[in-house]
Amino acid sequence: MLDSLSWVRTPTRSFEMTLSTCPTMIARARAERVWSQLQDPRTYDRWMDAHLVSVTPSGPAEPGQCILLRAPTWGRFFAVRITVHSVDAANRVLTLTGRFPFGLQLHSRIAVKVVDDRSSRVEFG
Repeated sequence: MLDSLSWVRTPTRSFEMTLSTCPTMIARARAERVWSQLQDPRTYDRWMDAHLVSVTPSGPAEPGQCILLRAPTWGRFFAVRITVHSVDAANRVLTLTGRFPFGLQLHSRIAVKVVDDRSSRVEFG
């Protein structure tokens, strides 16, 4: 679902494009299981198309944490840097910023909600 698309003039660039989306999926896993994968950066390379390089500081996701990955593309590897901004364990919400080559950035809010005793809704926004 496309929430918004806009062009923004910035002082350092002539134009910058902003795109907002909010995809949602139903996972065939309990919310606790999905959340445990999200709060453990060491598992990110299991569900991302990237190889984990480092997590600083190590341990569960926490504000300020930096996760470095290498993503294979066209026979090369590109550096991906993810910064954790907030972790709300009580509500199962994680906010991150991913920085990619060519100045691309992805600001993500990932929320996990209980659907039933065997599945959960994962919202990316």
